Amino acid sequence: MLIHICGIDGSGKTTLIKRLSQYYDDSTCVELSSNVEFVNQVNEICKKNNSNRWIEFNNKFRSMIWANEIINVVPQINNYLEQKKIVLIDRYIICNKIYSQLEDDSPLQLINFIHESLPKPDFAIYLNIDPLVATERINNRGLKRSPKESEENLRKASEMYKYELSKVDYPVRVLDASKAQEEVFLEAIKEIETQKAKAYQKEEVF
Repeated sequence: MLIHICGIDGSGKTTLIKRLSQYYDDSTCVELSSNVEFVNQVNEICKKNNSNRWIEFNNKFRSMIWANEIINVVPQINNYLEQKKIVLIDRYIICNKIYSQLEDDSPLQLINFIHESLPKPDFAIYLNIDPLVATERINNRGLKRSPKESEENLRKASEMYKYELSKVDYPVRVLDASKAQEEVFLEAIKEIETQKAKAYQKEEVF
């Protein structure tokens, strides 16, 4: 079962995935890796110029870098799915699509083509949170904020998530990410158990 945990920055995706992966013995968390030749070269350019991807490259190019990172983990995803594991992932298809359109809304033909070849999530958990609350959480980290973490971009991404997720052909469960971490965690478990039961019923039918 492939589960996509998504939401704007500051919604608690990393925390939730970590807790779920510890809770389910038959689960694994797949993280996108920048340790591929194409991406390494891009990172070296940024390092050489003491800069970052947002400054050195335009939105579409950055989106292709991200898509390349996703492609790189597909063999892992397929391997774990064959082992009947619960695969948890964030920064996946919908996220790539949304942030590809954050600065402009030009056609995404190549990105969409890549996305069509990727394993489709069995369902998604969307962590819904007010961008102001997310902004406060990000500030509390004490780290330098990236451009995509600006309040304006968080608001825009929030609206885009809701729109894009309304069009997908797999189940999406919306959780209130402003609640306490423990409450969100327990609600996520409830949703996963529901989806596991449905998947089991389908297997029984066939």
